[in-house]
Amino acid sequence: MDYGRNMDYSETDLIRVTGISKQQMREIRKKLEEGAHWYRKPSKGPKNLWPVFWTRAGVDNLCLMAGVDNPELEQELAAVEPPKQVEGIVKAKFANPRIIACDIVRDKGYERVNVLVKDSRNFVLGMVVPLRSDGKMWVAAKHPRFGGRW
Repeated sequence: MDYGRNMDYSETDLIRVTGISKQQMREIRKKLEEGAHWYRKPSKGPKNLWPVFWTRAGVDNLCLMAGVDNPELEQELAAVEPPKQVEGIVKAKFANPRIIACDIVRDKGYERVNVLVKDSRNFVLGMVVPLRSDGKMWVAAKHPRFGGRW
C-alpha cells in the first residue's frame, strides 16, 4: 500500500474541521473498508496507535454518513496548520505536580499561561521549555530527564 498519498487527510484534522466527535468517527470507520476509505500509517508503536488517514473516497463517505454538508471542506483541510510549537520560560510551580506556569513571548511582551506536564519535579524556574498548543491548552512538548537539564 502506498502510504505517501498526496490527497489523504489525517483523522485529527478531519475531527477539527468537521466537528465530528472521535467516538462517532470511530463508529463510522468500522462500517467503511480499510484500505479503500481509510488506512493506518505505520509507526514504531503498536498498530492500534498508528495514525489514521482518510482517502478522498473515505472523506466523501464519511460526510454522507455523518450528515456533514460543507462544500469548502477541501480548502479548509488544506488550510489546517499543524499545532504551533513555541518556547516558554518556567516562572512558577504549583502544589499540583501536573501544572507549571510559563511566560510565552508575544508581540507586546509576555503572556503567563498554565502548562500541563507529566511531572513538574525536574522543571526548574527560569528553564526554557518547548510548548505545544491545540488552541485550547498548552502542553510541554519535552520533559527534562534531570533537574533543569534535558
